[in-house]
Amino acid sequence: MSESEYLFSSRELREYLEIALRNLVEEIDSLPSVRIVTTSEDELAVELIEKYSVTTPVLDESRITVDQAHTKIDISNDPTRIVYHLNPGRRTYIDGTVYTHYVPFRGNADVFRCRPSHYSSNFPRASVDDDVLTFAYEDTRHDAGGIRSAFATDLEETRKLLAWADNDIRSHNDKVAQAAQTKLAERQAKLTWDQQVVQQLGYPVRRRADAPDTYQVPVVRKKIPLPVAARGPLEPAPIADETYEEILRIIHSMVVVMERSPKTFTDVDEHFLRTLFLVTLNAQYEGQATGETFNYEGKTDILIRHQNKNLFIAECKFWSGSKILTETMDQILGYAQWRDTKIAILLFSRNKDFTSVLKQIPETVTAHPNYVRQHEYTHESAYRFTMRQKHDEHRYVTLTVMAFNIPT
Repeated sequence: MSESEYLFSSRELREYLEIALRNLVEEIDSLPSVRIVTTSEDELAVELIEKYSVTTPVLDESRITVDQAHTKIDISNDPTRIVYHLNPGRRTYIDGTVYTHYVPFRGNADVFRCRPSHYSSNFPRASVDDDVLTFAYEDTRHDAGGIRSAFATDLEETRKLLAWADNDIRSHNDKVAQAAQTKLAERQAKLTWDQQVVQQLGYPVRRRADAPDTYQVPVVRKKIPLPVAARGPLEPAPIADETYEEILRIIHSMVVVMERSPKTFTDVDEHFLRTLFLVTLNAQYEGQATGETFNYEGKTDILIRHQNKNLFIAECKFWSGSKILTETMDQILGYAQWRDTKIAILLFSRNKDFTSVLKQIPETVTAHPNYVRQHEYTHESAYRFTMRQKHDEHRYVTLTVMAFNIPT
């Protein structure tokens, strides 16, 4: 058992949390580039958030136990004892009993040593171990009521201080989540820019001395099922399949991070956005045994293939009016082959009046000659439609148009 101490008084909780936040940023800055490129941004974020978040301890009062043991008690400082007056300053010991209360808890034990931003001056005294607080009370008079009252007071003060600490910790954990997502997006964006610059220099990339002898295909996260071709007309269900929704969710999550990091993404263009999406998506899905599922070829911005069949097609465009959306629909419907059933258009708007942009999207799509119907879609800035394929009027395709207001 550790030494008894005054709880919540060794250091400032604010300082403890600031150090954790700084360590998070430093770890992201020091992550190897290959880790950033080959690991899902969501997966990395979850890992780092879990590592640097702090868990407020929760007392398990239903499992409190008590014990007693014989001890010698120094009464020289007790003014109710005659020895205090006869022999001032001289230690005097008598037989006594120590009653120990064990309070199990779950959470970060360090919190019990940190003073929250709001606190009282009544700091309980206890020893802190990994999963238990130990409160000890010495007694020479077998005063059960006094011991019970002392422990009740200490327990109440501990609850109170934990509640105040929890307010600070909740704020910290929010900052950790935002910092992890923002910094990872910034690093990924920088790596994408760096790769683009190297490619534009026109020379082979120099092999580094510490590079591995052979390229290792990164661990693949998901496999994409190949849809079965229908013999007759086919209309996709209003609710798209899980893979389609997952891809759109990943793209949406990436853009949300861009919105939180305006300085990093102010001057990005379609080529940069396309590359950024491909780097992230390519680390998560497997279409072929080689793991090269997302091909950066042809005119299609984002293409998912399996066994030479297109499973998902998307176009990235900056909004400049309804005309660009109509042209993009013509373009992407031209890419869709007979088997294709899932396509998407990603619109990026720098307009200040983003609401106006959102209003024009369904108006523009429903006016298109290949429009069939619009479906309910629970997304604040996206719409879902059924469209006729360009080359087969009896064949239908699901089109999702997602709009994002990116930094200017």
